[in-house]
Amino acid sequence: MTLPTDKSVLRKEMQEIRGLIPEDEIIQDSGKLAGHITELCLAERDSCIAGYIPVRSEIDPGPILEGYRARKFTVALPAVVNWGFPLVFRVWDGNTRLIRDGFGILTPDSAAQKITPAILLVPLLAFDADGHRLGYGGGYYDRTIKFLRSRAEITAIGVAFDSQGPMDIPVEEHDQQLDWVITPNQVYRMNVFK
Repeated sequence: MTLPTDKSVLRKEMQEIRGLIPEDEIIQDSGKLAGHITELCLAERDSCIAGYIPVRSEIDPGPILEGYRARKFTVALPAVVNWGFPLVFRVWDGNTRLIRDGFGILTPDSAAQKITPAILLVPLLAFDADGHRLGYGGGYYDRTIKFLRSRAEITAIGVAFDSQGPMDIPVEEHDQQLDWVITPNQVYRMNVFK
């Protein structure tokens, strides 16, 4: 497949491709992600892993989050508190009240405890062999990864379907690289600091 070099065109194409994945395949592939937990025990127990609630036919990281929760990790979800700023993460124990943010995404309400994750699961539309990702264009995850890395060690893991990469994608100066990408059938360790 020949991919466009313009990010907005590529975003549209990749959303259309991902939108064709049948619901039962999304559920099956999401379940396969939990098989990678052993390979991805990248932080001490009692650390925090942040994921996301899937939207727009994204693969569901829920099985990974539940696997980490069983290993005594705190689970958190992102929230947009200020437009154009890094995401904030709030504890989500499965019973935490969720509300819809300005993007229509479910997130813990403001009463939930804020926390800094050691591991961050990142949604994406496409990824390349160097750990660059194509997101939705708002820059929230790029700003967030850069902000978190400036303060502590964090492992950023892209979560994707096998069909989302690796492929050539346009890269800009502000784009942050992922440390890992996991798909239902593959674990990619990226050489972020080469």
